Order: sequence, then structure tokens, then C-alpha cells
Amino acid sequence: MPGVMILELMAQVGAAMLLSRPEHAGKVPLIGAIDDAKFKKMVVPGDQIIVEVELLWLRGSIGRMKSVALVDGEVTTSMEMTFKLVPKDS
Repeated sequence: MPGVMILELMAQVGAAMLLSRPEHAGKVPLIGAIDDAKFKKMVVPGDQIIVEVELLWLRGSIGRMKSVALVDGEVTTSMEMTFKLVPKDS
């Protein structure tokens, strides 16, 4: 699987985590930066990817999260992402 698709998957899991909180209803998370992206192992068809996301901090509408993708318990991809939450109507 292309690395950019794994990064997209990790970003979407992070967005789902954020938007599951009632205080963020009606907001859209926008990616500001992806840092320290590391690709350690190939992901091939048939692999099951497990994504873990940790919210590092959130100050106002700006935040940062760390995410890892695992296959069979081994880290395949990791990254940190800065994001901004904006109202849907913007």
C-alpha cells in the first residue's frame, strides 16, 4: 500500500477520534503539517492495519497528534500531525 494512503488513513482515524467528542460537533479538522513520517515496513494486500492515535495537545482550535500504524503488532508507519479545527460553515 502506498505510504501516502497510510498517512491518509492515520489522519482520518485522528479526525474520527476528535469529532467523536461532543465539544467538536460541527467542526472540520484541517491538516496543517505532517512531521516525522517514518515508513518502517511494507504493507501488502491482506495485511490488517491497526491505527493508534494519541492527542498530544489541543489549545483552542490548534492541536497536535501522534499516530502509528501496526501490522501484526509491528510498527509500519508513524507520524505527528498538526491540525486546526474550523467550523463547517467556514
